[in-house]
Amino acid sequence: MHVLRVSAVLMAFGLASGARAEVSVALSPPRAAVSLVVYGNADITLVREVRTVLLPAGTADVSVEWPAAAVDGSSLSLRAPEGVTVSAPAQPPGKREAMRWRLTAQTPGPRDLEITYLTSGIDWKPYYRLTLDEAGGAVELEGLVELRNRSGQEFEGPEVRLVVGELRLIENLADAAWKTLPAYRDQRKNPPSAAGSGLSERYVYDIGSPPRLTLEDTYTASFLAKIRLTEAQILYRLHPAKYGDGVHRVVVFGNTPEAGLGEIPVAGADAQVMAVTPNGTLPQPSAKVPYTPIGEECEIDLGATPDVAAERRVMKQQRTNFEFDRFDQVEGYDEREWVEVELQNYGTHPVTVEYTDTVPGVWDVAADVPYVEEGMNEVTFRVDLAPQGKETLSYRLIKRQGRRVRLGPVRPK
Repeated sequence: MHVLRVSAVLMAFGLASGARAEVSVALSPPRAAVSLVVYGNADITLVREVRTVLLPAGTADVSVEWPAAAVDGSSLSLRAPEGVTVSAPAQPPGKREAMRWRLTAQTPGPRDLEITYLTSGIDWKPYYRLTLDEAGGAVELEGLVELRNRSGQEFEGPEVRLVVGELRLIENLADAAWKTLPAYRDQRKNPPSAAGSGLSERYVYDIGSPPRLTLEDTYTASFLAKIRLTEAQILYRLHPAKYGDGVHRVVVFGNTPEAGLGEIPVAGADAQVMAVTPNGTLPQPSAKVPYTPIGEECEIDLGATPDVAAERRVMKQQRTNFEFDRFDQVEGYDEREWVEVELQNYGTHPVTVEYTDTVPGVWDVAADVPYVEEGMNEVTFRVDLAPQGKETLSYRLIKRQGRRVRLGPVRPK
């Protein structure tokens, strides 16, 4: 089994206080505790180990070796408890994969040494299970992760945390990213807070402790327990500028406490989609869950659907309110359009259809049904369709062209 070695072999025993001994810490004493922080957007893992080493009274040299392990030696840090002073690290002569510290203890006895370092080769891949019950109006979401170890060493019962978001090396990662290990919490009275640092605790998933993370092993764990998204909506969206001519089925929910989320961002990942039908729960084409910050809306596009059809038709066009320059050339006018959108629900349950029209330039709209003007160039209508229902949406547009753009929008009549 490959491990980071910390050996503690004393060259002299029973020395008086102030004497010197050689302690070769080739990380062999069993780990009293080990924790991993695995970053999702970089091949970097922050490792914290606790090793119990028997130190003599006086001075001893402690070295850390990592043969065949993907350890960044420049990131190695050793912390000793009170009563033990630690010198600056130095590389032992002739050893590239080793680092040495000189420790001075006031009294002999076992000491817990905290060793932190960065390694590579540990990666994680999140994915979701999304279950839809349109007839019952229910949406369930579960988040799972596959953790794989190719770092060159094995870990027994590590505490594992997964970081979502941007990796910002602003502060010491060991202080900014870590909570105190439960077994050693009393040793650090004022652990640094990650809030306000380059790495926020909001971006960390805690998946607990795998029994063992062996080489080339893939470990599956849950990072988001199955929840019912009480505020989620299943919408059928016709948005030609975004999706083309087809109607897309989408799941929309906010990353908020009201939806059962809101504590950390939603990680971007693929989703296995299942649909509850009268014939049982059936698999659907997979979808992608986009990365969604706290407080923002998450939209999962399930792709085009044959259950709802839509056809947009321009029934009439007219140009009015011409303006001419001093040479009697047209320099501005209003372009009016009368638009109809025919919607048909072929499904066996009621649906909500959102239709969005994109209109460049300066324009205005009038309709007999409610609508929302979104930004400068979009207007959205929402229509409820009964099973096998059909409805025609009608509205009127006025578009300013040429010089009349400067006059701004005028409500159509």
